[in-house]
Amino acid sequence: MKVNLKNILIAVVGVVVLVILIRFAWVLAGFLIKLVFTVLILALLIGLGYYFYTQLRRR
Repeated sequence: MKVNLKNILIAVVGVVVLVILIRFAWVLAGFLIKLVFTVLILALLIGLGYYFYTQLRRR
């Protein structure tokens, strides 16, 4: 069985690209999750603030 150098090179490059893509996707997912959580927390705070403001103004 003859080992083809080109096939090994293609496999190595493929693995490296896959690892880089997974790393990039992980970082991007982390960033998006943080962004979504920040937006949700801000929306919650604004909603609570508005609710308390309307409750206080009603009295």
